[in-house]
Amino acid sequence: AKHGPTTEEILGVLEDPSRSVIVNLLGVPFEKRPEFFECLLPRLQQWRAQKGRPHWIIVDEAHHLLPSTWESAGVVLPQEMTNLVLITLEPDHIAQPVLSSVDMIVAVGSDPGRTLAKFAGAARVSAPEMEHADLEKGTALAWWKDGHAAPVLFRVAPCKTDRVRHSRKYAEAELTPDRSFYFRGPEGKLNLRAQNLITFLAVDGRSGR
Repeated sequence: AKHGPTTEEILGVLEDPSRSVIVNLLGVPFEKRPEFFECLLPRLQQWRAQKGRPHWIIVDEAHHLLPSTWESAGVVLPQEMTNLVLITLEPDHIAQPVLSSVDMIVAVGSDPGRTLAKFAGAARVSAPEMEHADLEKGTALAWWKDGHAAPVLFRVAPCKTDRVRHSRKYAEAELTPDRSFYFRGPEGKLNLRAQNLITFLAVDGRSGR
């Protein structure tokens, strides 16, 4: 959480073909993460071309690493990206050149049609016609962007382990301003930002709630 990884450290772990790598960017300032990924992705692509690994690259919270404000996305990214998975709650906040390279979208949760419409609008393609409907837990909707078929409903294989996501991030990391908590005070005159739980407890103690 205090120390951002280096590209060389990541590639060093990949030297062993039996290993998978999770790159934790809590130690990288939020505004520096697109720059970090801009340096890392070409090295991973080069590594894959030379050694055939990593087989898959999965980018969680992709709108943080590949934001729509990324001006050099069309230059840095390869024309075709294969075996790349982007996970996001906000597909319309991802750089348009990135969205153009996506061939399949998988939507989960409530109103998947809205999710597909947000993606299609940002990618500048026609969205499939769908009625509002929430997906049952354990199901998902797949849509091939460049195909003519309707989205396909399928059941997801159940997870075999319990996972608690983001617990350290919420406790220690620098959350973005729109996801932070703000203490306004009893008269609404304060504007004390708490960007994580540790700061929340400290501010709470001196703000009088």
